[in-house]
Amino acid sequence: MFQDGSGTLKSTKAKLMLKEGSKPKFCKARLVPYAMKPKVEVELKHVEEGILCKVKFSNWSIPIVPVVKLNGAVRICGDYKITLNPQLQTEEYPLPRIDIFSELAKGGGGKEVHQD
Repeated sequence: MFQDGSGTLKSTKAKLMLKEGSKPKFCKARLVPYAMKPKVEVELKHVEEGILCKVKFSNWSIPIVPVVKLNGAVRICGDYKITLNPQLQTEEYPLPRIDIFSELAKGGGGKEVHQD
């Protein structure tokens, strides 16, 4: 965790469940701002390091979004909201309503609890 370099998570695998009848979506690449191109190219060289993997063909494509870190380096992110996310089956875990937190702060039931 405190070593230099990128970490890897090998003990867990993700399993994505697609909705029935979902179809792959292929999006063209977005333009990268000219000033960011050298930094993006440096990050894309991580293919050799095994962080990214190059594929020759895919029915799916995700446009990349370069995000500038606080130290000035660039992080490559994928914009899944327009391609993969709408096709995924998701389990929803509803969050409690916000007003329940104010009730919990009062000790429940709307009654204030006093300790003497």
